[in-house]
Amino acid sequence: MIPTQQLVFDFIFDKTRVNRKRILLDAQLRRDIGVDGDDADDLMCDFAKQFNVDMTGFDFDAHFGPEGLGCLPIIFFRSLRHKLRGEPPPSSVPITIRDLIVAAESHKWPLHYALNRTNSR
Repeated sequence: MIPTQQLVFDFIFDKTRVNRKRILLDAQLRRDIGVDGDDADDLMCDFAKQFNVDMTGFDFDAHFGPEGLGCLPIIFFRSLRHKLRGEPPPSSVPITIRDLIVAAESHKWPLHYALNRTNSR
């Protein structure tokens, strides 16, 4: 039987084709693997199906930004504004490979959010 960690590593590689050396336990999907927007939506849906994970409570917008080049300037300036103020950028809750392994093993989404956030996907 293949360990869950290896199955998740293989899943990330198959979906992203990122260099396997970048797929580490503490690698973040958005920052380190480069998954965002529609690609992130597809990856998370496929992940939930493949590993039979109940995604109840998952807040997509807490982790990923929007898709499309049309809003790139807006995203850039919004991100720059937050950086200048010393604030974290919006959609900055990281998902690590370790989080995905925990979700795959428990079959439920392991991260919890502040009460004032709303689920948007």
